[in-house]
Amino acid sequence: MSSHDPAALAPSPPTGDGARARRLLPDYNRAASTYWWLLAVAGALALGLSAAEVTALPLQTIGQIVAGSAIAAVVGMFPLRIRKTKNSIAAGDIFIFLLLMVHGPHAAVIAATAEAAAAAFRTSTRWSSRIAGPAAAAVSMLACGAAFSGAMAALDRAGLASDGVSFAAILVFAGVYFVVSPTVVTTVIYLKRRRAPTLAEWLTTFGWLGMGYVASASIAGVLFVAFRQFGLNAVLIAVPMIGMFVTSLRVYFAQQEATEREAAELASRERAEHAEREAAMAAQHLHALELSDRRFQSAFAHAAIGMALVSRQGVLVQVNAALAALFGHPETSLVGVELLSLIDEQDRPALEDHILEVRAAEAGDLRCELRCRHAQGHELWVSMHGSTFAGDALTGEHLIIQAFDVTARRLAEGRLQHLAYHDSLTNLANRSLLSDRLAQAIEGARQNPTDQFSLLHLRFERFRQLSDSLGRGVGDRFLIAIAQRIQALMRPSDLLARLEGDDFGILVLHPGGGTQHARALAGRLQQAFAAPVLIDDTEVQTGAGIGITCSDIGYAVAEDALRDAQLALGMSARSGQGRCAVFDPSLHDRAGELLLLETDLRRALEAEQLSLAFQPVFGIEPQRLIGFEALARWPHVTRGMVSPGEFIPVAEASGLMCR
Repeated sequence: MSSHDPAALAPSPPTGDGARARRLLPDYNRAASTYWWLLAVAGALALGLSAAEVTALPLQTIGQIVAGSAIAAVVGMFPLRIRKTKNSIAAGDIFIFLLLMVHGPHAAVIAATAEAAAAAFRTSTRWSSRIAGPAAAAVSMLACGAAFSGAMAALDRAGLASDGVSFAAILVFAGVYFVVSPTVVTTVIYLKRRRAPTLAEWLTTFGWLGMGYVASASIAGVLFVAFRQFGLNAVLIAVPMIGMFVTSLRVYFAQQEATEREAAELASRERAEHAEREAAMAAQHLHALELSDRRFQSAFAHAAIGMALVSRQGVLVQVNAALAALFGHPETSLVGVELLSLIDEQDRPALEDHILEVRAAEAGDLRCELRCRHAQGHELWVSMHGSTFAGDALTGEHLIIQAFDVTARRLAEGRLQHLAYHDSLTNLANRSLLSDRLAQAIEGARQNPTDQFSLLHLRFERFRQLSDSLGRGVGDRFLIAIAQRIQALMRPSDLLARLEGDDFGILVLHPGGGTQHARALAGRLQQAFAAPVLIDDTEVQTGAGIGITCSDIGYAVAEDALRDAQLALGMSARSGQGRCAVFDPSLHDRAGELLLLETDLRRALEAEQLSLAFQPVFGIEPQRLIGFEALARWPHVTRGMVSPGEFIPVAEASGLMCR
């Protein structure tokens, strides 16, 4: 495994200082230069010491060491590069580790130095690298090899030495050597960079080196066992086998690289052809876009409805003649104007929200109706539709809008809405509007019990006689005048509604609680009704009955409150003219009884079941019969004789007295 070339790590550009004047080390700083010289000297000493030790060995042993070192150097000249990485495998490490196990650390130092020198001369032209690589190999192998030999000697003395232990020991040595060797050789590089390597950087750079050392150590361990059992011949047989294996791998990797190059060339040609097709399609698309743009500009300019392009900042970029005419401005004067400036202030927040939703893709397009201001100052209702589209690289995203005048329709809808919820005679709210507002008040009281309300039901006395005697026109003018008198006594938050005929309803709100205002309002109304109403030089004077119900009853629907106010009004009518009554839940039972009594009375009148009883009237002086008093009597089928005091008020309240 080639690991002794500092240039292979591609160091950062040198920083240098005054110590770089030496010709051999022109780009080294002081620390790196000092370390390099120490490493060179230490390597020379390690190599010299190992050479002296080896020359003292038998000639046959020296021959084996020289042969092993030569094989390691030759193999180191032809490393097997790992595809798609910067690392390479040199089978020479196998023979270096084998020499260590057979002949000791000094033999391994000579082989490691030879292999590192061959690799350095192959990969670098720098003298500093060609010296530092072999020196680092010599120092690292001497230190690690000496530790390995010492450990094996200790195991042998302890009687633990065996082939298995030797195999395990060489694997441990490979791991230690993996840490020491790269550290020694790359320290000079990191001194030049003035920083230490990170763990991730270390593993990325030397991961394959460690795996190669372990693989080489494994093969060396197997060869060592074979050497001990079968002698040198086993090693000699293994050498060509290792060479054939490495050569096969080189051929395989070369074929893979050739295949990849062919595939890359084919992919490159396909990309070129695809680029040509894309260019042709792009040209066609550009031509189509030009035609489409001309059509769009023509349609935009001559459209019958107003159209505009709005920038992302909300500024009108382009407008057509129809939009300028819609707002009453010259076409050129609108360009550069903010869209919101044309919208009524009350509707600007709504338009901003719509635009944000469209641009955030929360809504497909913009659809809304807004109040705008015409150049002449009057209000203008506009229906606006819009959507986003991508502009060019300079202008970015735009909003295209369409606008047309819907003022006539909105005014007509407003009139219809007013007619649906207002009385045509008095222009007051009608029963429908009162019911809606009453429902809102009920919901408000349900959510917040302190938000109370009261409902007043008014009915004027002798109104029918007034209309019949003076005419319907007088009756209508009376209702208009009396409505104005009522409104003068109300707060802006109260609602007055005409229910039907001469029946009126008043919804009184009491934020924070309390119903005193409703009672006080009823008193003021009674006082106001006491004053005559002047109609066509005729004074008309009438009172009114008032029924009141309040939210503390706990209503769920508006019709229940209207019903209870009407029941309270009926109680006030039975109490006498110009009275005011507050609803009590017991009135429900009484109302049911009166309803049944009224129904039975109608049937009795239709069946002519009522009869007359004549009571004589006598004079005191002179004592004689002077006449008869006719009294109505109602013999009920199940009730028996019904008292006139009970059915006469029912007849008066239900309008049956006219018969």
